[in-house]
Amino acid sequence: MARPLRVHIPGALYHVMSRGNARQEIFVDPDDYQYFLDRLTVVTARVRVRCRAYCLMPNHFHLLLEPGELPLSKMMQQLNSSYTQWFKLAGDRQRVRARSGDGLAADALRSRRSVDREA
Repeated sequence: MARPLRVHIPGALYHVMSRGNARQEIFVDPDDYQYFLDRLTVVTARVRVRCRAYCLMPNHFHLLLEPGELPLSKMMQQLNSSYTQWFKLAGDRQRVRARSGDGLAADALRSRRSVDREA
């Protein structure tokens, strides 16, 4: 059975949290935290949600959000999906580097992360 829709009240404060699958880490290095904050800034501006406070921990995060007219589910879907895609790509490239033993994949990873931040 589907989960009931959340009550949406523009201007109300909502505590939102998200955790990694099986409590796995979702932030591994400082670049991960920074990229997430960059995405949070872009997405909240796009859907007109104010982020009043946040707390990022290695395996989950908490946000205190004040939505506008759009429901928070739209913002969270964009935030979580864009960060997850980036995180998986970064992890894949780090694994390739570890197997190959050269720095080419690390250079590609740094390059990819800097391009994503500009978007």
